[in-house]
Amino acid sequence: MNIQLSGRQKHDYLPDIISNDGFVCLYDGESLVGRKWIYEHLDDNPTNNVRENIAIACQSCNNKKPHNSTMKQIALRKKEKNEKNNYTRAGASEVSPPSLKPEIDISQTNFELTFQYLSEIISSDNFIEFKSAVDCCVMSCKKNTGTGSHTAIRRYVDALVSKEGPFMVTQNDKKEKMIVRRNGN
Repeated sequence: MNIQLSGRQKHDYLPDIISNDGFVCLYDGESLVGRKWIYEHLDDNPTNNVRENIAIACQSCNNKKPHNSTMKQIALRKKEKNEKNNYTRAGASEVSPPSLKPEIDISQTNFELTFQYLSEIISSDNFIEFKSAVDCCVMSCKKNTGTGSHTAIRRYVDALVSKEGPFMVTQNDKKEKMIVRRNGN
């Protein structure tokens, strides 16, 4: 008797779950990007690892479920729906789900947040000091996704000021590194 889902089961089930339900929490409907999430046993039986009994949920909702009758009802309705639909892998390859690795989704989101932040500041102020840009982007990412290391954000800024990027680095009169919009962008 296997109490936990095997790595193989997790690997096999996740594309179906995302394809059918999206990468969202079963209970609150919010995106799981940047959030701690788990595989949820809909009937609360950790030994019942059939596909129809598995969904994904944020860890917070999973912790609340044992004490919340509404969440238990949502889970049982979802299990019934899964059983009625008689899940197969046939449809999973036809739909391109979001990345199966939440950290990749977070990285993409943080890159977009960095680009958005720089675009807005440079559009209004015409420039931003390089170090300040990195620090502010770290805070913006942490606020929006819960994560954002200086090292990762620095790489995003470096990419955005590369020869192919929309911004470039220049120096002001005090020899401080400044980011400005690249001519023609």
